[in-house]
Amino acid sequence: MKLFRSLSAMTILGIAVICAWIILNRGLYQREQGVVIHDINYYYGYLPATFIEHDPALHFLDDTTRNFAGRYWHLDAPNGGHIFKMSMGMSYLYSPFFLAGHIAAIIKGNPTDGFSRPYQFFMSLSGWFYMLLGLWFLRKVLLNFFSEKVTALTLVILGMGTNLFFYSVQEGPMTHAPNFFLFSLILFLTIKWHQEATWFQSIALGLALGLATLIRPTNILIALVPFLYNVYSIHSVRGKWQWMLNYYTKLIAIAICFILPWIPQFLYWKLITGHWLYYSYGTDENFFFLQPRILETLFSFRKGLFIYTPLMFVAFLGLFIMRKRLPAFSSAIWVFTLLNIYVISSWWCWWYGGSFGMRAYIEMFALWSIPLAIILEQIFKMKPIIKLGAVGILILLVLFNIFQSIQYWRGAMHWDSMNYKVYKAQLFKLRGTPEDLISTPDYQKAMKGEKEYYWTE
Repeated sequence: MKLFRSLSAMTILGIAVICAWIILNRGLYQREQGVVIHDINYYYGYLPATFIEHDPALHFLDDTTRNFAGRYWHLDAPNGGHIFKMSMGMSYLYSPFFLAGHIAAIIKGNPTDGFSRPYQFFMSLSGWFYMLLGLWFLRKVLLNFFSEKVTALTLVILGMGTNLFFYSVQEGPMTHAPNFFLFSLILFLTIKWHQEATWFQSIALGLALGLATLIRPTNILIALVPFLYNVYSIHSVRGKWQWMLNYYTKLIAIAICFILPWIPQFLYWKLITGHWLYYSYGTDENFFFLQPRILETLFSFRKGLFIYTPLMFVAFLGLFIMRKRLPAFSSAIWVFTLLNIYVISSWWCWWYGGSFGMRAYIEMFALWSIPLAIILEQIFKMKPIIKLGAVGILILLVLFNIFQSIQYWRGAMHWDSMNYKVYKAQLFKLRGTPEDLISTPDYQKAMKGEKEYYWTE
């Protein structure tokens, strides 16, 4: 088959095999708490609460005769009820894995409570699946503009050389691999929609935009991509406006489909709080838009993007030559990038709690695949000796990312208290974090918008 002669397709297959082996070999789903832990409890809890306990309002948690062992993370609503902190977008994407786990639990005789071993096993595969699906759609995007070898190397860098790798094999049920998939899908649908604005593509684009925003409301920024695609000059602005006028009915369809994934969320909020819209994070967690920690999110040794994912600096450089090579993407990706960095850096907890690297930027890598591929294309045009050296450095950085991922899951990197001294001391170590060197975040100061860490530390 032609597909198996495709270097980029075989690259995705190779990534799939390697990551599947790691997931099965580590067997995190066999731990007592499994893989549904921490923030994942907020996202996942909708499913067992609705389909097993038949009580999304969580009244069953008040039954003192039952022990849920902290499985249902929730907050107290103003009316005295219980409410999930996170919106339910991720539960849509978890549902096939929840269903598979439920069927397996019935067959194997395990507890059908939503948290037993079969559920944990299938949930451990969710990030792996969505990462591969995201890479597949990116492959389709990139092959429109780049060669097989450029596309293949781009996919290797994204799948193995960034912290997307970590959030596919170690903490796969987190939001990042699924968001990466949705951003890749939106990029793919944007191109298809501008080639031929069919009803199917309009519906799919609207649903993808709505679901991405339901998972994380700040993902609304991804809507800038289809809006600004093919806008790069005054003449192109007029052309885009005329295009939108010609297809206004399809735009209405996109808007309607954008809202559809939100309807169950509105109903849930109304049921629990009495309000159609509800800010479930409370008064303590806010954005500080006048005090964005941009340098900290990009360059700090606590979580800096370019420190822990240095290959993304190569992609960043590609932004500056993108307009010349692919002007249709230039405005869309540049505007999204600047606003996304600003919004992410404005959140009170700019380091986003416990994480390997700056996890909040992972979904942006789907868009940065374009400037990354542009740089790689230029590398492949260089003299053989220079090209060989450059590709060798890129591969070493991919291996370095894998090594740092191992460091993190073995505890050689602290989950939220890294600094330059710890990073230097632990550079090639695989065990232990020196407690006397860490810089513990002052969460209370951060909640007030006060600076408690400097990016040079």
